[in-house]
Amino acid sequence: MKLQKTILSCLSGPTWKRTNFARFGRHCWFVVLVIGSSISAHAKDAPPTAVVLFDGTQGAAYVQITALTLNGKTEVRICDGVSRFDKNAYNALPRAPLKGATSLQRGADGVLTLTVNAKSLCVVPSSLRFDKKPELTPTEAAEQAVLQGTPVSSSALDPAIPALKPRVQLVFVTAPDIELADFLRAQRANTVKDWQDFLVRHPSSRRLAGAQNAMAGLHLQDAEAAFTQYKKSSSGRKQDIATLRQASMEAQAANQASAGYDPAIKLMDTIGRELDSLLEPDRTRLQTFQKALQDHGSGYSQLAAARVHLEQLLEVRLDYAPVLNLRREIAAEERKLEITVANAESLTASARYDDALSSLGPYNSFASEIPRVDAVVNAAYNHHFDIGKKLAAQQDWEQAVAEFRKAAAIRSDSNEAGATLNSATIQLSAQRDQQEAKLALLQSNDYASRNQFVEAYNVLADLPDQQRALVTSQLSALTRNYVSAATRRAQKLQEIHIPINGRDRLAHHVLPVDVVVLGISARLESASQEANGKGVIGLKMAKWPHRGCVVGNPYLGITSRLPVIRPESLTRARHSSVLPAERCRNRPRLPRLGLSARPRTRTRGGR
Repeated sequence: MKLQKTILSCLSGPTWKRTNFARFGRHCWFVVLVIGSSISAHAKDAPPTAVVLFDGTQGAAYVQITALTLNGKTEVRICDGVSRFDKNAYNALPRAPLKGATSLQRGADGVLTLTVNAKSLCVVPSSLRFDKKPELTPTEAAEQAVLQGTPVSSSALDPAIPALKPRVQLVFVTAPDIELADFLRAQRANTVKDWQDFLVRHPSSRRLAGAQNAMAGLHLQDAEAAFTQYKKSSSGRKQDIATLRQASMEAQAANQASAGYDPAIKLMDTIGRELDSLLEPDRTRLQTFQKALQDHGSGYSQLAAARVHLEQLLEVRLDYAPVLNLRREIAAEERKLEITVANAESLTASARYDDALSSLGPYNSFASEIPRVDAVVNAAYNHHFDIGKKLAAQQDWEQAVAEFRKAAAIRSDSNEAGATLNSATIQLSAQRDQQEAKLALLQSNDYASRNQFVEAYNVLADLPDQQRALVTSQLSALTRNYVSAATRRAQKLQEIHIPINGRDRLAHHVLPVDVVVLGISARLESASQEANGKGVIGLKMAKWPHRGCVVGNPYLGITSRLPVIRPESLTRARHSSVLPAERCRNRPRLPRLGLSARPRTRTRGGR
């Protein structure tokens, strides 16, 4: 800054006062001496050699020039801090030689800048003309600059010296150097391709590390940009795995371009931690699949989703161990599934449908999610369902129900199988009712042929409701004979079971009147009502309703009462077949009429 102020103060020549001219003149000469001594002690030597860098038709290019001059001069004028000058001010500007400087470039604003000892100075070319404009700016002055010299090498096919336009740069060298020129061209282009071209051209260059680091820096720049974009997307609902993959690839490329490139290694570690967090949902999906397999539920979609997501994560980093390990676990589950399904398909092709279905094991529950499993299940279902339909057409309802039941078990969600099974079950029940009714009729007819009308009637009356409805006419035909036979039998039994008056030897042969008459009285009451006849004497015993034992028939829904003899009328041996009142309440009810009954207990006397 001090140097700039000094130069600016010495450039106001047209407005100087005469009394200060000597003092400012001495100060300007001091600046020139400083610059001249810092540039080179050989300012008057031969013109310099430079690498001219510019943008050609195919990108960055260069041409090396010896005996370089600018407007035929090897020096320039320093214009730091000057925005506009006329001819007099221009003539007063200090001079600076080109030789010994680092570079000369024309910036995007059109101003020429000379770099000396890492310091940049505004300069204008020598031999400027003021015939068109009395005053010039540094940019307008730079428009009059013309490069001259001898081209010795070029990256382009045409080694012509380019015009000194904005963004053209001259790098001064001691001698032509193609390797350096190629390095500078790649540095100017600053693309991975141009750096790779340089490394291919000069694999043993002493600038190899610089080229590798520059290329690694480009990769890292792209990696960081992609990772930043990924983090922005991860804050939303859907994470952009593609940008994370790009960040990882660029970071790995940076590490490959320059082994041990620390910024790239740090970014790769960050990406690894991000992958760890992305793996957790896939671990949960795998556990959900395994739980579904154990519980015979659906869950294959969880395994499929985990596999697809892991494939995306593998593209991010193929060498990341946690991703590879989880992928192996999922691949093992997929192999077991594939072997099982392939075996089931082979059995299905051999028409061993049940074996095929059984071989699926717990994978059977994935039929709704895996078409191949569904095909095996459908084949078994259709096999049993078709057999069931054939058997139903033959009215073999028992076997048809068995086949339909198998089909419904295979496809529990099939409405067709459920409806067909219900229909076949109804048909089977009706068929069995008819068979049972026919057997009962045969037995009843056999009893009737031997005049055992009570037994003939009971065989039909004891049938279940559905079967008894099939023999209603036969029951009606037996009613009159049943009433007569039952009445006679009841009277006879009542006569036989008069108190025995101490005859112990007959006690164990005595039939319990409450048992025998129970069946007869109920049936007689029902039958007599059907025949519109009168009840049998002694059956209802309405005279002592409070002493009667209420009896009934669970099949016919009829109740009656059995008389209870007063205790004082019992004999000393107590062989009466009529129950005391206190025991009648707990007497079990027997629905059928029969001639067999348990013997009476022995008397208190032991005889």
